[in-house]
Amino acid sequence: MMRPFIWAMLVVMIPSAKAADCTRLSQLDWLLGLWQMDGPNSQVAEHWQQVSDVSFEGRGTTTSKQHPGQTTSETMRLVEMSGEVFFLAKVPNNHLPIAFAAHSCEPGRVVFSNEGHDFPQFLAYQMTADGVLNVQVSSRSNPGFVLNYARQ
Repeated sequence: MMRPFIWAMLVVMIPSAKAADCTRLSQLDWLLGLWQMDGPNSQVAEHWQQVSDVSFEGRGTTTSKQHPGQTTSETMRLVEMSGEVFFLAKVPNNHLPIAFAAHSCEPGRVVFSNEGHDFPQFLAYQMTADGVLNVQVSSRSNPGFVLNYARQ
């Protein structure tokens, strides 16, 4: 669990003039659907579906182009609990899901964070004006990478 001081520092360190609290999962319904990216070495996809008023389920898959048939996947969940929204990721190399708290929302953008995790610490989802979903995966010490998905 994130200490209140750390949480407060995170909110101060990543400001957004239009940012609002993420209190309702319905603020993120623009994420629903199938998103795909065709990269030079792999094809990456995220598929989000609403399973209740307080839960979205997602699946992320990466399929290698260099090794046909080699696919890795993770399961994801967005949940609304006690007036907050959380991103839970279950990846193959961790026994337990990793939780990220949504700390800023605005139309077409949300940032999730877990500074206690090694990498990533931040997941920033942003819908561009041309309908591309950019997902920046990063940490304080590592700029990480960006996935640019097209809706399918």
